[in-house]
Amino acid sequence: MNLDIVRKIAAENMGSRRSHLDREPGYVLHHGQRTANLTGEIMNRITGGPDVFDPVLYAGALFHDIGKGFAAHNETGAELAAGLLKDVCAPGELDRICHIVRNHCLRKQGLELDDGILAVQDADMIDHFGTQGVWLDFLHRGYKHDTQLATVRLWDSDEFRNHVRDMRELLNFELSKELFDDRIEFQEGFLARLKMESEGRVPDEVQYPGAGKR
Repeated sequence: MNLDIVRKIAAENMGSRRSHLDREPGYVLHHGQRTANLTGEIMNRITGGPDVFDPVLYAGALFHDIGKGFAAHNETGAELAAGLLKDVCAPGELDRICHIVRNHCLRKQGLELDDGILAVQDADMIDHFGTQGVWLDFLHRGYKHDTQLATVRLWDSDEFRNHVRDMRELLNFELSKELFDDRIEFQEGFLARLKMESEGRVPDEVQYPGAGKR
């Protein structure tokens, strides 16, 4: 498999795709790229051995959301990936890529999936939180013509806390949960700062030169 050609096909077919109206053009490609890289990081860390790059796993993660916007996007995505990559992948490679795309969203359903697919599932989930969670929510608020206070109210709600808890329970590896928790910790810190600055306040610990002098 020529990975440069695979990446080119991905860019040509997902480089302007949004997946949702309130996301940036090319989100499907960018999310796929991040998911593919994060999948490799997870796999290398859970195996504990030397870093190994798996081009087939990378390609499956890269194309995992190619079917976004269509019904049963995982099944549609597997069909699209098969058609787009049939001339650049060996049959076994193509079968594996389509298997990854087909199963990337089938979490905790009692299926016998290998660690590679489980890592794609986790990477896909994790990429929606942390800095990406901030970015996605701000894009959504802009699209809806909401204010920043809408983000504060959502992130400071039981609804969001329950959502975070539910998403965390869908992760497969303890490492993934640690990575997820790190991103949530960032978002909580960002929320505290956003709330403070939205009210025109400054941190108590900040000291300014000449404070108290006239």
